[in-house]
Amino acid sequence: MNRREALKQLAWLAAAAAGTSAPRLAEGATGGAWGVWPKAYAGAALPAGKQAKKVLEVFVSGGLSP
Repeated sequence: MNRREALKQLAWLAAAAAGTSAPRLAEGATGGAWGVWPKAYAGAALPAGKQAKKVLEVFVSGGLSP
């Protein structure tokens, strides 16, 4: 087996593994849908008026410039 064939088989194996674990990841650790607040911690949630509606993610590679 050459390197190219080994990488092809590894790619198929990784794709198969990702396909079988996707439904479990969608449910999350709490068993609910993604983004749903866990019922056990409902008391710790912010009131609906104070929850964020939009989020801005900024990725700065290498840190901020002086």
